[in-house]
Amino acid sequence: MILKYIYAKQINEYNEINWDEKTYRINHFDQIPLKHYQVIIIMSQLDKDELKWIENHSDFDYLFFVGVRDYLPGENTKRFANETQLNQHLLWAENRKQKREESWFVSQLPLVDESDQVYLENILLNDTVSGQMPKPKKRLKFSLGRKRKSFKGMVTVVSEGNEVVQITEKLRHLVTGKILLIDGDLLKPSLDMYYGISDIESRLDTHLLPLDATGFNVLHDAVHKQMSLDDYIEEIVHPIDNHLHLLLGNYNFYNYEHYHLHYFQVMLDYLKNEYDLVIMKCPYEIYDEWTLLSLILSDMNLFISQNHLADVRYLYQLKSLLEVKQEIPEKKNYFSFHQDKLKRLNLTGKNYSSHALSLLFKKQYGGFYSTKQSLKLLKRGLRT
Repeated sequence: MILKYIYAKQINEYNEINWDEKTYRINHFDQIPLKHYQVIIIMSQLDKDELKWIENHSDFDYLFFVGVRDYLPGENTKRFANETQLNQHLLWAENRKQKREESWFVSQLPLVDESDQVYLENILLNDTVSGQMPKPKKRLKFSLGRKRKSFKGMVTVVSEGNEVVQITEKLRHLVTGKILLIDGDLLKPSLDMYYGISDIESRLDTHLLPLDATGFNVLHDAVHKQMSLDDYIEEIVHPIDNHLHLLLGNYNFYNYEHYHLHYFQVMLDYLKNEYDLVIMKCPYEIYDEWTLLSLILSDMNLFISQNHLADVRYLYQLKSLLEVKQEIPEKKNYFSFHQDKLKRLNLTGKNYSSHALSLLFKKQYGGFYSTKQSLKLLKRGLRT
């Protein structure tokens, strides 16, 4: 079993998780015995000296809590948002420990010829002993039906709940490439809540106050000052892991009136080139400039709603408005509804059947909501 050291300056940070008897809380990295195969769990913010210490001790595996702003991406680091993810990463670290021990053992053996090396490496890779090196396994790409390339493009998801997070979490385990999830609800942001992020500031030092120094506002400010985004984007986004980054939104109402639509477009054009897949979370505010621009620039728009009279009536009119007034092609827009939501909420009103909804929305009807159904819609909307 690997030893675990928890870097937690405050006792409340340490008490957030039910640690086992093989964990040790530390206040400084100098308290860690310099042994191999240890896991260091970072719960507190890091200063420059502590970051340098981590860079100089790459033999350890590091697990960063998502609320920790300073994060060093690498093959020996992971991020976790809850206890379930932490336990998964600890298992990952245990497997890494075992592989390193096996590799060290093989390196100490007196090998007779090259066939011995092939034989032992086959064993380490859990491959059948065939006398040949196994072919490297390719990373699986997302496929629902026929084989296809990876997802590329931009999707705007308009909903009032956490459906966009459910879809994103499913996607990042199925799709190759880098994903960026943007909190586009500039008056009611929520991604920090869903991902358990306590520090909303970007890692880039700016003149902005802490409440204003989120990824979205820092990026908007950088575009306004015509700064090179390539030099700063890694410090502006909030990494969940090497595969998924977040762009946290606006947490100050008073900023809203100072945004510029042109800067929005520059931001989106840049992010679409920087990431393989951009997912925008937007509210049901069709005359919000940011939402409307996102719907126009996206390759696909997915609206997720409750299934009762008020919502169906609203989306049916919205469907026409987007096509006639905004000239957004109807093939870009899909409408999905929660099934039997009225019964669970004990509300009164009409609850539409799938057949009735398909008659109203025709080819744009996306079926009853589920993550699996949403992935099928994305496959259709982002067809390459």
